[in-house]
Amino acid sequence: MRKEKLRVTLIAKGHKIVKNRLSAEELEKVERELDETVGIDEARMRILVAKGRRALSAEKKSLKMVSLRLEPETIDNMKKKAAELGLPYQAVARKVLQAAFS
Repeated sequence: MRKEKLRVTLIAKGHKIVKNRLSAEELEKVERELDETVGIDEARMRILVAKGRRALSAEKKSLKMVSLRLEPETIDNMKKKAAELGLPYQAVARKVLQAAFS
């Protein structure tokens, strides 16, 4: 898709087009500041992951095997997010489905 057509399509869908006036170094600095502001550092993330693992292991119930067809992109995104959390992707998928239907 050409740049102009993409721009028109995005505007038609309600997106705003803005120019990036920051250098890569400035963007990294902003990201670091946001991380510090939010307060999720490596130590805090390890604590959250440990709590998540404990919650998953404490909830060992009898599970029923199912088969589900998903787009490859969805599976890739789910695996990336699970890796960030340090959890198996099937456990992440199970938690998402439980939250959606509970």
